[in-house]
Amino acid sequence: MKLQLVVFDLDGTLYNSTKSHEIAMQNLFKHYKAQRKPNRKEIYAMVGEPPDSFLNWVRTFGIENDGKQILKTLNQLEIEAVQKTGKLYPNVIEILAWLKARYYKIALCTNAPVNYWQTVLEYFNITDYFDDVQSPLDKTHTKTVLLHNIIQKYKNLYGDVSAYMIGDRKHDMIAAKENQIRGIGALYGFAKEEVKQHTDYLISDLLEIQQIIAPL
Repeated sequence: MKLQLVVFDLDGTLYNSTKSHEIAMQNLFKHYKAQRKPNRKEIYAMVGEPPDSFLNWVRTFGIENDGKQILKTLNQLEIEAVQKTGKLYPNVIEILAWLKARYYKIALCTNAPVNYWQTVLEYFNITDYFDDVQSPLDKTHTKTVLLHNIIQKYKNLYGDVSAYMIGDRKHDMIAAKENQIRGIGALYGFAKEEVKQHTDYLISDLLEIQQIIAPL
């Protein structure tokens, strides 16, 4: 029997970073005295983007500081905001508990820095649900590479693996296709129209995953 694996993105999929991310971004642009500040739509369009894409975008606002320092500053601001205004999407704990009770392996695949995703998991007490977490160590670690690492780990351990990738951005769904697994697009996340173009399934609520991976 194939091992059943479900891989989640974080921001826009499990963690609703709407308020915390907007606050952190506003503080970032204030900190660096940007020539102008992005509007809400512009801020949300960048959620989940790889670091290089994010830094290229930041520099269009006249911020020319060292990229590593910009990311470090934002990371600290994000962590502070998580603990003040962060929240999970509805039914996160319910779906994680449902999967765990049925012996699915659960993994997290995120572009977020280690101390950020650790803060989110620990703050909402969901760390123990995850069997594996992959996040980038350098620019070569794209979502496709991170997802491949997760899948390969379980193939090495168990042989055949049946897997799904759940996310709200095209990067998540493209990673699923490039790793030849099924993608589930979260319509409630940050890129509704974008994700529609690249996914196998669409959900408006996390509990809808049940009917996709284990239909009656």
